[in-house]
Amino acid sequence: MTDSVDGTCIATISGTGGTESMITLELETTYPDSRVAEAVMNALDPDNKGYVSSELHGSTIVFRMDAQSAGTMRNTVDDLLACLKVAEESVGLSSEKD
Repeated sequence: MTDSVDGTCIATISGTGGTESMITLELETTYPDSRVAEAVMNALDPDNKGYVSSELHGSTIVFRMDAQSAGTMRNTVDDLLACLKVAEESVGLSSEKD
């Protein structure tokens, strides 16, 4: 399943099925330029260690998470999104629209 929000955030969720299934989520978010994206990624790096991997592609950050249950994935995503909001605010991006 893939979803897009405002053309700047794309999430892809996949599962392997079966009794030992894994849920994988990739979240892409795009920023005005690569410097902003790098600053956001670096701000999140300490919190993400061991839970979320991230790659920088120009002005886009790709986050990848794996979990064995929907509940665990939800907790990981909730934490990432909360930290992402703070990181974006710290580099001068506002989530409120004028």
